[in-house]
Amino acid sequence: MAHGLVLRVVCSHTALTDNQIVVPIKRQIKFVRHSWQTWCANIRQGNCDDYHRVNMMTMSVNPKSFVHELSAKVYLDLETTLNNGYWKKMALLCRNGLGRCVFSTPQLLEIEKSSSPGRKLLDHFKQHNMEVQVLQKLLRRLQLYNILENIVTNVPVSILKPTEDIQESFEIGETVHLMIEAEGSPEPTFEWTHNGQPCPGAVSRTFEIYNFSPETEGEYVCHLTQNIGEDTIHISSPKFHLLMKKAVPKIEVDLEDTFLEYGEEMMLSCKAVGWPKPSFKWYKDCHLLKGYTESTLKITNVDLLVSGSYYCEISNEVGQKFSRVVTVKVAPPCFAPEKPKIIRQPRKKSSYGLDDRVDLSFEVTCRYNVDFQCFVNQNIVADDHLTTSKKGDYYCCNLHYILDREEWEREDRTPFQFCFLAKSPGGVVMSSVVEIQVEINFEPKIFTARNKFALLICNSEYPGNELRTPQLDAEMLARELAMLQFRCFIYSNVTRSEFRSAARLFSEYIQKGDYAVFYFAGHGFHNKGIDYMMPIDTSSKYVYQNGNLRLPPEKIPNMEDCVKSTWIANVIQESKPALLFSIYDACRNLLGHWSNESEVTDTFKIAEGNSYTLYSTSENYGTNEGLTASLLMEKFVKLVRNKVPVSELVQQFREGRMYCIFENLICLHSIKYFKGNKPPKAEGTSPKRNFLTDPPKPHEMIFFFFFFFFFFFFFFTEDGVLYEWEALASVGGVHQKEMLLGDQKIEASVKCKHMDIIKDKEKSMSETTWIITNYINISIEFTQESKPIHVCNIWKKGLTVDLHFNNGDKKSTDLKGKAIDYQILDLQKLKEPLKLELTLRYPPEGLVSVQEFDLGWPSVSKQNEHWNCLD
Repeated sequence: MAHGLVLRVVCSHTALTDNQIVVPIKRQIKFVRHSWQTWCANIRQGNCDDYHRVNMMTMSVNPKSFVHELSAKVYLDLETTLNNGYWKKMALLCRNGLGRCVFSTPQLLEIEKSSSPGRKLLDHFKQHNMEVQVLQKLLRRLQLYNILENIVTNVPVSILKPTEDIQESFEIGETVHLMIEAEGSPEPTFEWTHNGQPCPGAVSRTFEIYNFSPETEGEYVCHLTQNIGEDTIHISSPKFHLLMKKAVPKIEVDLEDTFLEYGEEMMLSCKAVGWPKPSFKWYKDCHLLKGYTESTLKITNVDLLVSGSYYCEISNEVGQKFSRVVTVKVAPPCFAPEKPKIIRQPRKKSSYGLDDRVDLSFEVTCRYNVDFQCFVNQNIVADDHLTTSKKGDYYCCNLHYILDREEWEREDRTPFQFCFLAKSPGGVVMSSVVEIQVEINFEPKIFTARNKFALLICNSEYPGNELRTPQLDAEMLARELAMLQFRCFIYSNVTRSEFRSAARLFSEYIQKGDYAVFYFAGHGFHNKGIDYMMPIDTSSKYVYQNGNLRLPPEKIPNMEDCVKSTWIANVIQESKPALLFSIYDACRNLLGHWSNESEVTDTFKIAEGNSYTLYSTSENYGTNEGLTASLLMEKFVKLVRNKVPVSELVQQFREGRMYCIFENLICLHSIKYFKGNKPPKAEGTSPKRNFLTDPPKPHEMIFFFFFFFFFFFFFFTEDGVLYEWEALASVGGVHQKEMLLGDQKIEASVKCKHMDIIKDKEKSMSETTWIITNYINISIEFTQESKPIHVCNIWKKGLTVDLHFNNGDKKSTDLKGKAIDYQILDLQKLKEPLKLELTLRYPPEGLVSVQEFDLGWPSVSKQNEHWNCLD
């Protein structure tokens, strides 16, 4: 028993070599009759009970101890692993500088020929007194973590790689490999997190992300946990920031030709990937299908009109792709179309007065397409008042009609009678008649405007103090006013000279009886009853602060560079408009330094009592911008088209509780008119009930301004002012020229236009230009054989387009879509006709084509003498 006890102690602290085991045994027992080689083999094969009892205990080793001091179990497992193909890899690592052993080629051959190359290699390590920590590095390099787990050195865990945060971008579908190199013993546990959430199954040093996608984009961190005795160590790796590379859409599943039976469901699917996520547009016979923006085009219950050619445009901010152009054919039905069947009759919903809008609906069902007509007092209603919709075999027609006083008088004030007609190839049905009696208790005087004009000035590009929304605010208001038949000027970012010239030009169009709207958005101030508007070239001056000369001087805007509200009102009032409605969307802070200057002499010189002014804030308050519009304009545009007098319109705005936003008061002030320095009795509130919605009637007052000859001429043509407006609004129209690239002809079409107006279903807008701006949009489209050039397969490697305008603007871009859009700004500074030199290139073959387009004098340029008027 004593002999066995000594043997167990030796085995638990030593490796299995003849020299290390035999010496202590010979000290304790003088003679042991065992074959030494047989006993070692039993230990290696695990046939010794003492061996199991010793190695079930987990014992730590000093990192600087030697390899031969490892436990027998670790030693045997290491020998077995090295014999399984790792001994040579470890030897080569030593040869490359790890450890103190450097093996020559003959030594490697000698190790290879031995019966146990792993043991032979370990013998070399013992001869060179290799430390345990060096062996751990070799095992870590070979990723033999199962052996490392059994070598416990109680070394705290540390991360070797990476040492700092990593940010990298990957493509969609790519496989991403993340790895942590860490050392420490015992081996730590690993846990990966994505954006702070654990990744299921990710519990090793490496982590692979298959099929990288937007959902797997984000921040990855590996958390390491190590237990040393009763202590637990937690550390986290640097962050892996994985981003998605932007990629042009790639079509994975393309369209195919389709043949359908009448009444079936059509589904065209175009599967594509890209980043950012691509959007889809569908085209039928080269016309955009509105409302279809998914990757699948689905149309239920198809009819013959569905037949045609289809293709899909897939695009994101990086580029675009086009699917195949496929053909869809629908077989004609084998049955005759039926007569429409009435589902819902039209019904009135309330009582009506003059100028009220009537909304009626009529629904039918039919297997074939249905056309609608509507009649009022047996007269056909224009299609502009009708909207139709279809869902399967169900058709609906909606009528939006204004009860007009003239028609009511013409019909001797009899009730309005409405009736619908639904027609298909199978027959015709009529709705029931809806009779509407106009209820009127009094007949207020209806005002009309001779013409309606609006001047909107929006300044945002102040040096060092830019604003975000003025131009958006002006365009938002202009669209609403245009629907009320106002003709609008919009000027952006004007200097003081241009500001005053714009007002003079505007006043040239105002005539007696017109309605005028003035709007300013930008920086402003208030002093002694007058508002000051700042042009973009307003200079600043330094003044010493009152009461303490030791304070540094304060920088304030120069009063002489600003435009006064009194000056604007006087210029417009000289033309005697029937209504002047002004909106000042600017700060009204009081500047104390200005109040010390000489008394203000500019006043309102003309007291017509026809004006209202809406300020965005009260005196001595600033104002604020919203995200996409000013706080004033964001709510006010929703009320512009209300059919109420201007005074009540603004009162509605005030009652909407918009006057308490961020402690800024929005107040209505009637303009105070002065003759000299004496105020009138009233504050200018007009007793007339003028509406912004009052209709314009330019011919009614011509007799009062022109002799009979001119009256005759204009009565049968048009108001001369409106002719001048149309001449001013000309921006060159559409210019088309052919460009030759090699032997291929390409048609280039250059379109110049002012801002578009959203069509109102209730009104049929004419072709006249309603909004004139000091900037225009240039749209250049390229076609070949009457098809968009991107549909053709001739220019697969892409075309390059160079734009060079004679005002100095330049742009070079690749043709990625149907058209190239460009905006020309500050037209008031243009001193000669606008010209465009258009260059089209095909770099792969070195083809170049150049054309020059003369776009003429656009809008308010230096050709107009008013822009040359200086102060």
